[in-house]
Amino acid sequence: MNPARAFRDGVRSAGLFPRGKRRSSLVVIWKSFTIKRVMLLVMLGIMVSSTLSLSMYEFWVPQLLVEARVPLPMVSAVIAALRHTLKVSSVLSMLILMPLCAMAAMQIIKPLYSVRERAVRMAEGDLQTPVDIRAGGELGELAVALNALSEKVCRSQDALQVERVRALRILNALDEGILSVDGNGVINQINLTLMAVLPVRAGDPLPEMIGEAFRAAMRENTQTAFQLKQSSPQGERIWACKVLPMRSRDGAAIGAVGVFRDETQAIRLEQTRRDYVANVSHELRSPLTALRCLIEPLSDGMIQQEGKKQEIYDILLRETVRLSRLVDDMLELSRLQSGALALEKMEFGPLPLLRQIADMIEPRVVERGLTLERDLPQSLPVGFGNPDRIEQVLVALLDNAEKFTPKGGVVTIGAEASGGVTEIYVANTGSGIAPEDLPHVFERFYKADKAHAGHGTGLGLAIARELLARLGETIRAENPPEGGVRFTFTLRHARTGEKAA
Repeated sequence: MNPARAFRDGVRSAGLFPRGKRRSSLVVIWKSFTIKRVMLLVMLGIMVSSTLSLSMYEFWVPQLLVEARVPLPMVSAVIAALRHTLKVSSVLSMLILMPLCAMAAMQIIKPLYSVRERAVRMAEGDLQTPVDIRAGGELGELAVALNALSEKVCRSQDALQVERVRALRILNALDEGILSVDGNGVINQINLTLMAVLPVRAGDPLPEMIGEAFRAAMRENTQTAFQLKQSSPQGERIWACKVLPMRSRDGAAIGAVGVFRDETQAIRLEQTRRDYVANVSHELRSPLTALRCLIEPLSDGMIQQEGKKQEIYDILLRETVRLSRLVDDMLELSRLQSGALALEKMEFGPLPLLRQIADMIEPRVVERGLTLERDLPQSLPVGFGNPDRIEQVLVALLDNAEKFTPKGGVVTIGAEASGGVTEIYVANTGSGIAPEDLPHVFERFYKADKAHAGHGTGLGLAIARELLARLGETIRAENPPEGGVRFTFTLRHARTGEKAA
C-alpha cells in the first residue's frame, strides 16, 4: 500500500483538514501486507506552502510527508513504560506537592479558624480580644469588619450598663417601692425601698399578699389598685399600690410593674390636722363658753351683790388669762415648727439656773401640799445652749409635775453629767403614765390623764420638745421602777472653740 495514498485516505476518513481548521498529523494502526505484521503508521504533514483557495473552501495540502512505521509490541512496551513513568512521576509529584498544598491550605484555613473562634467568643460574651489577621483580600476585610462590630457592640454594652446603673440608682433613690415581675409571676426587679418592706429578692416568686393583684392585672391586661397594710415596730404602715401590665407588640400582657407609695405619714398628718383643729376648737370653746356664761348675767343685771360680782370678775380674768396663754402657746409652737423662731446658743452654768428655778417654784409646790426635792450635785460642767429656753422647758415640766402629783406627793428636780452631756430631769410620785400613752405625751393637746383634762392647754410638753429639738437636745418620758413619772432632757457641754449659733 502506498503510504501517500494511505495518508490521503486517512485524511478523507478522519477529516484531517476540515473547513477552518489546520491539522498536520495522523496516526493509523495498519497491517502491512508486505511483512504481514500490524504496524503503527504515524504520518506527519509539514506545511511548506501557503493555502490553496478554491471557491469557498480552504485546503491545507502537505508538501512534505514524513512516515514512520513502528511494530505494535514495541509501541505497547513504550506505552507501558510511559504509563509507569507517569505513575512514578505522579506519585513523586504528589509527595512533593502535598506538603506544599497543606502549607498553602493552612495559610488559608488558619485565618478562617481565627475568625470562627472570634465569632464564638463574641457569642459567649468576650468582646475584648480582637482578631489578629494580616491577610489581605476578602478574609482581611472580614476580620476588620468583625473587629469593628465587636468594638461597636462593646461600646453599646458599656452604654447600656451605664444606663442600667443609672436607672437602678434612680429606682433605689425613690421613696416609692418599685416591683417588676415577668409573665410567670417571678420577680425580676425590686428597689431598696420595697425590699425594706417585703422580704423578697429578685428571682423569688411573688408573696401571696400582693400576688393576686399582679395576676389580675396580667390576666385582665388592665391597671389595678389596692391598699396594703403592714404591721411594724413603729406601728401600722399603709401602702397605696398600683399595678400596671407590661404589654408586648401585639398587646398581650408579658409581665407587670407595681408602684408602692407609703401613705402612712400622709394619713397620720391628715388625722393630726383634724385632731388639731378639733382640739383647738375645744380648747378655745371652753374658756369662751365660760366667759359668755358669766358675762350674760352681768349684762342682764341679774347679779346685784358686789361680792358675787367680784367673784365673777376673778373668774373672767382667770379664763381670759388662760385663753391668752393658749393663743400664745399655739403661736409659739407654730413659730417653732416653722423654723421662724431664732434661738441663740451660748455658754452658761446650768447649776445656778437649776437652783434659781427650784427656789422660784417651791412656794407654789408647797402651797399645793407637795414637797420639792433637789437632787443636784456640787458642780456641773458648763453647758452650751439657750438659758432662757432651758428655763422655759424646766418651768413647763415642773408645772406639769405639780398638776399631776397627788397631795402629799414629791416633785424632784435633779441633774447628773456623763458622756459630754448633762441630763436634767423632773420626776414626781403618783400612778405614772400608761405604757400605751408614753409615745404620745409630747403631742399637741394630748392629755394622758383624762380626769385632769381641764388642766393646762395641753401644749406645754409639745413646746418643750420643739424647743429642745431646735437646740439639738433630746427629751424622753419614762415610768421609773419606784413609781411616778420622770422627764429627762439633755444639755450638751461647752467645747473649746465652740461659737454661739
